[in-house]
Amino acid sequence: MAENNINYGYQQSGGTAHIGNQAIGHGATANSGPPAQLVGLLDELSRLVEENRERLPAEAEVSARILREELAAEQPNRSLVSRMISSLSDLVKPVAPLATTVAEIAKAVGELSS
Repeated sequence: MAENNINYGYQQSGGTAHIGNQAIGHGATANSGPPAQLVGLLDELSRLVEENRERLPAEAEVSARILREELAAEQPNRSLVSRMISSLSDLVKPVAPLATTVAEIAKAVGELSS
């Protein structure tokens, strides 16, 4: 290969790669922040918490807000995210659609980490 034709590509031989944001090459950039699917789930969580406010402890709204803010951070605190998801799982049990949404968020967050 000619010296002025440098390949900055990614090569993998075998195995499995779960790649989130990735930038390869001179001047490349990668955007951070939660993926669109997770943003949609967080929007759904906020909407459902608001709609079911009377059926939920006040902590549910606070935990949902903290979770959204932490996941939007450049480097989310995984421990805090895990605690908020665990807290929400317990707090929203009485409302089945909310429990499902929190489980989907936990799955999506887990996929980000793998």
